[in-house]
Amino acid sequence: MKAGLLNTVVEILRRESVSSRYGGTDDRWVVDRKARANVNHKGGRLELSSQEAFASRIIEFELHYFQRIDYPNRIRYSGSVYSIEDIEYNRKTRRLIITTQRVNE
Repeated sequence: MKAGLLNTVVEILRRESVSSRYGGTDDRWVVDRKARANVNHKGGRLELSSQEAFASRIIEFELHYFQRIDYPNRIRYSGSVYSIEDIEYNRKTRRLIITTQRVNE
């Protein structure tokens, strides 16, 4: 993996459960760490659901091979949050390819 290709900083988020003062629990996403990545836009579509339009985007993030990331994590890039759909470890080129989809929250 050529380090010069990793020109974008992304935030890797993890879910944190906090208890409310009424005894319930709330989930929130907090920044676990920041990483440098190469961003590849793969496509997207405009969908209509319940008379509401929303646009989905599919993006691939390429990171260094040694990054710890798993499916429950999310990635924040350019003000949007993306859920992880697929993780591919490419040992030959020593890179981690993560396919994501934007989350509408």
